[in-house]
Amino acid sequence: MMSVLVLSLSTLVHSASFDCKKASNFAEREVCSDKELSKLDDKLSVLYKKIKKTAGDWRKSQLLWLQERNNCKTKQCLLTAYQTRVVFFESELTKNTVKITKGSAYQLCKDYVALMSRVNVNPESSCKMRYSFDVAAYDAGFADIMWKKVKKSEVKSVLLGYWLPREEISLDDFNVDMSQQKKFNEFYSTHKTIWQSNIDINFDGKKERVYKVSIAEKCSGHRFFYFVLPMFDRYLSTVTGDLFMYQGRPYLEYGALVELTGGENIIHEKNVCEFKK
Repeated sequence: MMSVLVLSLSTLVHSASFDCKKASNFAEREVCSDKELSKLDDKLSVLYKKIKKTAGDWRKSQLLWLQERNNCKTKQCLLTAYQTRVVFFESELTKNTVKITKGSAYQLCKDYVALMSRVNVNPESSCKMRYSFDVAAYDAGFADIMWKKVKKSEVKSVLLGYWLPREEISLDDFNVDMSQQKKFNEFYSTHKTIWQSNIDINFDGKKERVYKVSIAEKCSGHRFFYFVLPMFDRYLSTVTGDLFMYQGRPYLEYGALVELTGGENIIHEKNVCEFKK
């Protein structure tokens, strides 16, 4: 039978959810010979077994999807078909399992929990830190921020403007302190790519020059930290998480959704939405 309806091991290069000896079209042969597609086919097979236990005519739905998949004539078409189907199954399996534990009166929280029920986290792109916005999310007022890479010639001075206040050291003292220079150079060596954008990060009516720095290590922490210069406060000019806009206002995803306010280059944080799966 066709893929994900019969579970067996391939006798060709890669395993699949069907017998590769009986591969009869381009899609099945490509799945059997391509490692990336084979893994997706296996993953879809596991999800299909789970979703069959829920309400709905999933066999008919899967047969219709297989017909669409079999119309593919390129690997990219197959990748898109499998990835879309995997996301769909995962979102269906997690529907209605996310609850708002704080902020249920806020439309932001309602819109975000709806997004969490529709869209699966892409761990490669988001380190499981934020749900990717879909069309419905954009319609509700969510927006990504456009970032521009800082020129290589400017990165060091920008990072020094961040680093000195955090270390509570003046530029004059830094220039004569070899140990501090060594510490900064080690920091700089791991953050040579940063981005910038002009946004009203603290919602005080004025746009600030905001810098974004990646700090993710094997998806073990929040992906970015953000800061504004000059740093009026070593802590309150910096935030960590995943910054986005909702109906024209900045928020952070940091496990919870965090509202940002303040004045000048000071940023205050307030948890407004918390969720439980």
